[in-house]
Amino acid sequence: MNPSKILAALCAHYELPLDKGQKLVPLIRRATEAPEPVKGRILALVNRTLKREAERHKAYLKERDLDERMLGVVAKVVHPWTPPNWLRSWSRDDESGSGEAPRLA
Repeated sequence: MNPSKILAALCAHYELPLDKGQKLVPLIRRATEAPEPVKGRILALVNRTLKREAERHKAYLKERDLDERMLGVVAKVVHPWTPPNWLRSWSRDDESGSGEAPRLA
């Protein structure tokens, strides 16, 4: 049994990028060398770990996609907006060259 092939098969099963499971290769290697009862327990642990990682990864991708869509919507609204002079002055150095935002009265 090749640990890398086992990992690749499990990652493919859970639709998880291979790099997300690479840290488990030593554990899988240990499982291949262990007696049968221990081997089964280790592989079950690896399986559960990859399943949880796949769920986290899918949630991350979903959140990232939502963030990108929201950014696109906001950009369409804000794009024609011109910031007021007082706000634009914060983005450039003041007379003293300190780079600090102007003080509000």
